Amino acid sequence: MTTSTRAGTTAALLLFVLAGLAAQTPPRLRAEVFVSGLSAPLAFVQDPLDSTVQYVVEQGGRIRVVRNGLLESTDFLDLRGAISGGGERGLLGLAFPPGPAGASRCFVNFTNPQGHTVIARFRRAGTRADPASRFDLRWGNVRYIAQPYANHNGGHLAFGPDGYLYIGMGDGGASHDPQHRAQDPASRLGKFLRIDVGVGDADPVGHRIPPDNPFLDGSPVSALPEIWSFGLRNPWKFNFDDPALGGTGALLIGDAAGFYDPFTGEGVHRALWSAGLAAHEIAAALSDGDLTTTRFNRFDRQQRKAIANKERLGAALQAIIRRPTAANALARLLRRHQPLADLLLGVIGDLLPPRALLSLDALKALM
Repeated sequence: MTTSTRAGTTAALLLFVLAGLAAQTPPRLRAEVFVSGLSAPLAFVQDPLDSTVQYVVEQGGRIRVVRNGLLESTDFLDLRGAISGGGERGLLGLAFPPGPAGASRCFVNFTNPQGHTVIARFRRAGTRADPASRFDLRWGNVRYIAQPYANHNGGHLAFGPDGYLYIGMGDGGASHDPQHRAQDPASRLGKFLRIDVGVGDADPVGHRIPPDNPFLDGSPVSALPEIWSFGLRNPWKFNFDDPALGGTGALLIGDAAGFYDPFTGEGVHRALWSAGLAAHEIAAALSDGDLTTTRFNRFDRQQRKAIANKERLGAALQAIIRRPTAANALARLLRRHQPLADLLLGVIGDLLPPRALLSLDALKALM
């Protein structure tokens, strides 16, 4: 995920509102400028005590105060001297604890000058946080979570309906999670962490483990006690369907670059099932006849890139076969482009791993 995807280049924060609610016309969305003068905004957080105040997290290290729709000149918190920036690094998250604690504390997520993830607690009074009160939560023997690469840092923080702090951790970056950290029970990367931060200021760790975290009894695997769930790529945004507002309490995650295939039991990176991802592009190409120019060439390059990864091509194609929309789109393309069909049929028999067998007849049937 690029910086432009995360924060955009706009200096304005757009607020979407519903319009046209008349019974005879469907609701419509329109965008209005809510506040301007911002730089790389990536989070918009409501003050838990004052409905007229919101905070905007800027990736460059500032947390700005918006009061009654006006941007104040004094920051809630300025961490520009404490972070590493650029790419997907920077100041990435802010959360206030529920209840009375929200009046005096806040938690932020940022990458330190070495590029590692820090979850820090600050004291606050009104719309100002005290930089001198910074306390970095401890993870094992250190007060950061090591990041091996510059991307996929996650960064979002949110308190759940249960009052615990949820931390979205990316898998540490690079292509295809090369060290499989998201599936490593001894790594905090590629996980959701769930911790209880309701401890006193004198607590040396800054948090404790909720008693109902899922891996405390070592089943089905022995894992770090703070881990809530496995297998994330880069959960850079998430939130809860708030029960107080009639929601279910479900955790809704904006992850990046992958999906979980229930048929193979494996996470398959998006580049390895390019035919599935290209389904809409293929359908559009079929409808307008543009099958020999840039659009098809891009798909062909994606497919060849998938073929180059011999370890997971079989699982990727099996996932496509099991998904009717993607399979039908691929079938239409194969019927129209015999060279691509020949390419797939010519290599798939040698590339399929035993655990993800796909019958050649199944692929031929698509054509």
